[in-house]
Amino acid sequence: MPTLLVIRGLPASGKTALARHAIAREPGRWVVVEWDRLCAMLHPVPGTEPDEVATTDVALHALVRVLLATGRDVISPDQNLDPDRLADLTAVAHSVPDVQVQYADLTSVTLETCQYHPGPTGSTTACG
Repeated sequence: MPTLLVIRGLPASGKTALARHAIAREPGRWVVVEWDRLCAMLHPVPGTEPDEVATTDVALHALVRVLLATGRDVISPDQNLDPDRLADLTAVAHSVPDVQVQYADLTSVTLETCQYHPGPTGSTTACG
């Protein structure tokens, strides 16, 4: 049964560390699909296209759907705390038969605990 693991929290709250831990525990099981990386790939100059958030959402949903439909397990770390976007991603997962959705909620990690750090590409600028 394919699994979607959604990890939510502020920047530097431990999303990447948790994803890396899951991957290290079960090498070859997980595919990590990051909204920020997809956005950077699709929109190399952030803020220049009015539909970059919507376009990136569509790409993320399509990729997650295909991976789950082919039996892959997916980790989606996301700092977007919008409940509607979480519901949309959950609906995408449930559109594939026999998919399990798990949530790791790091939103209780305080802002004081989080430390400012560069993003995955070394840039501190994100799309959207």
